[in-house]
Amino acid sequence: MSLMPTSSRTSLLSHALIGYEERKAEITEAIARLRSSLQATTPAPTETKPRRKRGTMSPAARRRMALLMKQRWAKAKRAGRKKLP
Repeated sequence: MSLMPTSSRTSLLSHALIGYEERKAEITEAIARLRSSLQATTPAPTETKPRRKRGTMSPAARRRMALLMKQRWAKAKRAGRKKLP
């Protein structure tokens, strides 16, 4: 139970509400000023495509690719040796 009478409590709440609404108006005005200053100082962003995210390879996939590259280089080296005198 509240120790404050209902009429006094209602009056207090209504005054608090008025104060909060005034503060809200001040904050809204400040936000509008900030936004207008930002728009005046910064150039409009150019339309760019979002960068494509690159996938990450698992260690097993990296090992397989390394093994395949080694095999390809070995094959190329063997083919190169046969052509020499």
